[in-house]
Amino acid sequence: MPPVQEDHRHHMSYVPALEGENNLDEWKRNVIRALTSRGLIHVLEGVQHDQESSQDEVECSSSSAPEVSVEICTVSSFDANDYFEVSRPLSFGTTSDTECYVCTNDHPSQSHTNSNVDAASDMSARQEKQRSMERSEAVLLMSQSLVGVHEWLVLHGFDASEENPARYFQAVQDVFTQLSTWTEDSTKEELMKIQPDPFKPIEAYQQRLSFLRNRYLRAGGFWSRDDREREVLWWAIEGIKAWSTTLHARLTRDMMEAPGSGQRLTWPRLMQQLAFIHECDRYDYILGPEATDGQSRIMIKKCYR
Repeated sequence: MPPVQEDHRHHMSYVPALEGENNLDEWKRNVIRALTSRGLIHVLEGVQHDQESSQDEVECSSSSAPEVSVEICTVSSFDANDYFEVSRPLSFGTTSDTECYVCTNDHPSQSHTNSNVDAASDMSARQEKQRSMERSEAVLLMSQSLVGVHEWLVLHGFDASEENPARYFQAVQDVFTQLSTWTEDSTKEELMKIQPDPFKPIEAYQQRLSFLRNRYLRAGGFWSRDDREREVLWWAIEGIKAWSTTLHARLTRDMMEAPGSGQRLTWPRLMQQLAFIHECDRYDYILGPEATDGQSRIMIKKCYR
């Protein structure tokens, strides 16, 4: 488990507020970024793993019962009467009237082992306390970003008393996943029909397309996420056809590229294409054809319009 960074103890990374389904994915990314910046990303794994065990814990778990060392009584002399004079260390004591002596000294190894056990116990307690503080800090960080939608989440099944950060994080997403599942058919229908509006900025189409795509992917289903995203890409390309045949042909060609190819169309690449067109439109709107002496029209042509 990574140690708590001293210079971050009094700094709470900020997570922008969750407003609803429209910024759920951005909220998830921001939570991950905030936890990562504080060295707390491991709390989302649900199970705490120490990065390295202390030497004391290893010694404690691997050591067996301490061996008892007994000092052997030695013969110091032998007289004519067959009498043994037995050396008697100060640590020996008499146990019977037969003068048999046994070892009664305290063993340093026993004391050392007890110290190791106590040290391991103390370290384990400190680590558990730190894990508890980290979990509380992570939940607090997320809860502060849910103030605006807290009541709505609770009404839709969210358990605000959850103390496990991983389950807390997942529970927020589950609310939207459940709602998205109820409207999966209508979401799919809109995705298959959505087209850029010639009277609105391309950014409006891009935002709506992204919203529907995220909702459709969260709905789950039998297909993998990659397969469902490819399905969304094909629907998007088909919707672009009536708006720009040039761009449609280019995107269709990229979709047919082999997997792993640098030219194969992906969702980020589609967003880049649309963002470039948006910048072209914005440039044309701000300066106008007259101010640029027709340069903006050339830019639009490069945008596959």
